[in-house]
Amino acid sequence: MEKSVKVSVVIPLENKSKYLLEALASYEKQTYKNFEVIVSSSFKFSLKQKFAKLIVDKSLAGDPASKRNKVIKHGRGEIIIFNDDDVFVPPGYIERVVELFNELETYGAGGPLLTPPSDNLLKGAGGLVWESYVGSMGAGVFRSRKMKPRVVYDYPAANLIIRRDAFVELGGFEPGMYPGEDTKLCLLLSEKYNTGIQYSPELFVYHHRRSLFRPHLQQVGRYGTQRGQFALSYPQTSFTLPYFIPSILLLYFLTLPWTAQYSKLVLIPGLLYLVVIIAEAVVFAYKKNIIIAILMVPAVIITHMYYGYRFMVSFMHKLIVKMGNSV
Repeated sequence: MEKSVKVSVVIPLENKSKYLLEALASYEKQTYKNFEVIVSSSFKFSLKQKFAKLIVDKSLAGDPASKRNKVIKHGRGEIIIFNDDDVFVPPGYIERVVELFNELETYGAGGPLLTPPSDNLLKGAGGLVWESYVGSMGAGVFRSRKMKPRVVYDYPAANLIIRRDAFVELGGFEPGMYPGEDTKLCLLLSEKYNTGIQYSPELFVYHHRRSLFRPHLQQVGRYGTQRGQFALSYPQTSFTLPYFIPSILLLYFLTLPWTAQYSKLVLIPGLLYLVVIIAEAVVFAYKKNIIIAILMVPAVIITHMYYGYRFMVSFMHKLIVKMGNSV
């Protein structure tokens, strides 16, 4: 791939959002200039940036997967960067993307989504849930922290980069699928090309978090529902222990009033769980902010319980449907 390769950035959204201007302003500061930004929206509004192109399709309301697929027709880049509208990037971001694709000849890449320093306390605490090992159950902490380079097989579309030829050959994202369209695309890519997504800490971006507690839990609920279905539909990447642990914890705490009557030893796992959360919160209090760290403790517990509930309901529903179809 040539060093002067053109890059397409795709941002799907319903309408002009409060974060879009920040996202576009971050692209104005890029050191690499051979790029375009395609804003794929359900409604029309004006854009002043010359590098930005607005694509409007009202029929795609609530369908970010299909909005991202607009890049196939309207984009000209050999590398496609998928961002969300609440993501903004550092000045050398595109330059580092091109360098990585030139060096590794990879089909896909991604980098950590860091919590912006400007996010308030409630959003910052929500970000800590994903940054903490216990909060993310170790399954995806690298998505929210700068960690060592590695190959992964599932990565969020908020900072997912794919070669155009591979994206077109795979048929893009599955229309109508949300969330989880990125999980399926990554799985198809790994099966087609026998490789995963090259994770690099150098490809970091900033991602505004959902505020505690309601917006955060709404997002968590969508994730739990999607992953519960995918555990059976796409077990290659979704039928793994970390995704089941929140449901196991939920069942443990729900049955604790009865099981504790027979033996106090059953209290030990719950106490260890709380100790680990508090211990990690102490570390964050030292490194970041004590108030955010305090908020993180109930946020992690509530996140696990709600995710576990939504995952379990979705998993059992999918299992019943699957068993019914096999009869």
